[in-house]
Amino acid sequence: MSGISATGTVVAPPIVVAAVVACLAIGTGAAYVRGRLSQIPDSLIDDAGADSVYKCGFCTEGRLREAVELTKPYYGHEYVAPDVAVQWLMKSPKGFVQIINSYGELCASFGILGLTPSFTEQFMAGKVSDTQLSSQDILSLDKAKRSESLYISGVVVRDSSRHRGHKRAGVMLWCMLHYMKTVYGLTKTRRLYAVAVNRKSEQMMKNFGFQLQGRKDERVDRCPIYVLTLTKKSWAGLMRKIPDYSQMCKCNFRISRKRPRSLARKVASAGALASASGGSLPPDETGGQVTVLFIAGDRGGSQRNQIQTPREFESLGEALGGSKHRDKFTLATPIQAATLPKLAAAYRDRPTVLHFAGHGDDRSLSLIVDQGLLVTEAPIVGQQLVRILGSFPVRIRFCVLNACASAPIARLLVDARVVDVAVGWPGKVVDATAIAFSRALYRCLGDGLTFSQSVTLAIESCNPGEPPILHVGNGVDPNVNPFVSGTDA
Repeated sequence: MSGISATGTVVAPPIVVAAVVACLAIGTGAAYVRGRLSQIPDSLIDDAGADSVYKCGFCTEGRLREAVELTKPYYGHEYVAPDVAVQWLMKSPKGFVQIINSYGELCASFGILGLTPSFTEQFMAGKVSDTQLSSQDILSLDKAKRSESLYISGVVVRDSSRHRGHKRAGVMLWCMLHYMKTVYGLTKTRRLYAVAVNRKSEQMMKNFGFQLQGRKDERVDRCPIYVLTLTKKSWAGLMRKIPDYSQMCKCNFRISRKRPRSLARKVASAGALASASGGSLPPDETGGQVTVLFIAGDRGGSQRNQIQTPREFESLGEALGGSKHRDKFTLATPIQAATLPKLAAAYRDRPTVLHFAGHGDDRSLSLIVDQGLLVTEAPIVGQQLVRILGSFPVRIRFCVLNACASAPIARLLVDARVVDVAVGWPGKVVDATAIAFSRALYRCLGDGLTFSQSVTLAIESCNPGEPPILHVGNGVDPNVNPFVSGTDA
């Protein structure tokens, strides 16, 4: 995710590491910005009248979205949509930190996350990449405190190439170390791990005590991973490498056992809750909230193809985010390079809408079979998908199979009564057409148009050679939109 790579304020982890190393390098007079090493003055002279006093605390949703937007011009297809970052924030509200100057401007942000042992093991072994990280792999703060390993992520500094940016990077590292001491404590030995993007960043990590954990030729992301053992002694050593910003930076890392109300409401509405009998619920019993889950197979094929899947996901977010009823919709953390276990576990997001993106150059509907160094993929079997979706505690109201030759599976899902409405393509569909169709479809649904209207207008907007087919279950009216208040399914 991209990402956390992950992404939170979310910069892809290789970039994250570069930024973290940049902070570490402040004491030696060098700054690392997205793979480029540039010398800076010996004394970090602030721009005239800039910043003054900094306030550091846990990241709010608004500031997290702002931080994510700061990364957009620089990271292209690695950019993670704000809605995805917010999903991570919901899972770990104390995992992201914001640094604000006296003028109320966001100067920097970072994240430190605990990840599940299974994902950590696979990632450290190089068998999965950071782009496969989902909210299900993120630990709550209580569980993260018991973890021996933490992942540095979500680092961003405003105006990083200017003098003020250099100072902000130093302030951020100072805050990061205080965050570790206050939130996690120093009594437990922990391992902080990160990925090196090139030889220069790799050398910097070595200079500051990071140890090689895995060579790049052993990893699917083709980047070496380094680990720093953090103890009370090593923490003190890092503090000596940077200036003391205590007189100009005020940190507030007080932790209340009470979850912030705004996040609590979003967590409660992130997906429809199943009824006590396990049956599906009509929209009014779920508060009208619609959770959309994006699922993609392996991003194989050509280099160009590998940027299409994130673009397709972004098109969903942009369309729904700009729609009339945007508050009704929530984008769950996407499942990239999906496997059958991940698909089976997707019920935890309680999706109302499932969107499947095609795989590779032929946009086939495929899942990953093996996440080892040799990755293979296999087509989704219709009956298997019926069994999985039919066992979800919340009924799938709408399923979009945005892949070549997916119409038969769409029909099967509807006939088996595991989804109400499904869309599939009878023949081939190219990336540009599939993305344009997705953008128009979700914009129309978000504006309150019916299933039939939305699909028709989406088809007209992309002018496909052989249009997708809308399949509707028995007793389901395609001329309604059950996702918007005032309509009925």
